[in-house]
Amino acid sequence: MSSNQPNRKLEEYQLANEPTTIKEVEKNPDQSVVEEFDQIEGYCSSLEINDSNEYLVGRKNRDSPPRQTQYPIFHHPQSESGDGFAGMLIRWSESSLEDKGETKIGFKTSEEATEEDNPIKPVENLCVKPHNRGEHLDEKLVEIRTELTGVDWSEDGIIHTRYEDQLQASNKLADFIQDMEEGIAEFPPKVVMLPRVMDAIGQYPLDAVDIMYQTELAISRNLSNGLHDASPEELRTILIEFYNYIDED
Repeated sequence: MSSNQPNRKLEEYQLANEPTTIKEVEKNPDQSVVEEFDQIEGYCSSLEINDSNEYLVGRKNRDSPPRQTQYPIFHHPQSESGDGFAGMLIRWSESSLEDKGETKIGFKTSEEATEEDNPIKPVENLCVKPHNRGEHLDEKLVEIRTELTGVDWSEDGIIHTRYEDQLQASNKLADFIQDMEEGIAEFPPKVVMLPRVMDAIGQYPLDAVDIMYQTELAISRNLSNGLHDASPEELRTILIEFYNYIDED
């Protein structure tokens, strides 16, 4: 432990003059970056920031400070980092009117859950693309919900599930997460027991995007370190893995 302290101190010294708030970012983005930012659609877009590897983007933060637009950013499941929380993409506008005043766009990486003063890097290049991960999960939700709740979700009309069915679904999915091979899922099983997540999966016929958003809200409001502790994209991956598991049977 002590051998790492000098490196940590050096790192803190090197980052001491780096901007830690969006307003401190000196460089204004090119218009092309602003236009790409405007194309972002929560849980439907992937992006590359400053020619980075591919990231996935969550829903726009409704609790963003005034004149800021914030999107949570997640690692892509195929990356070496898994599909956990990567940081926040932030846009600040001096004026509420379009094309008026100064604009800053930065990426605040989040390497450690307890570190609140990570520097914000100016976004000099941004590439936003749509992805089909939502549609991919949507195609499997009927089978997933039917298996989890024991209620046939393929019937037309409103599906009625009892609280016992919803609780069964959460317990069954939590057991599946615990049984997944180490390294595949570090997602806390307790997340699927949270009321928002339980309702999104076992009670209401929400689509994949809405399930991700309800999961994001549940994580942000109920886990001590919020998205640092769990990622909605991890749950999306787990649901796909669950479908593959029941499909093999």
